[in-house]
Amino acid sequence: MQKATVFETINENVAGIDMGAEKIFVSPDGTEVVNFNTFTSGYYQCMEYLQQKNITEVAMEATGVYWMALYTMLENCGILY
Repeated sequence: MQKATVFETINENVAGIDMGAEKIFVSPDGTEVVNFNTFTSGYYQCMEYLQQKNITEVAMEATGVYWMALYTMLENCGILY
């Protein structure tokens, strides 16, 4: 039997982002995970997805310099960190 950890939702308008070299993984609720390519078009798709989910803040785990372009784009569209 597998044990599941359930966390209390404190802010429903926050998502987690895991940045990689080829994909970014986004979870708006801690269960659903979607991914986008690490090209400008993928970043725009990610921003649109986050806006559709009413996300206003993100927590981003990033390796190397991959996060910089997405960070700037999210900041410019009003999603805060």
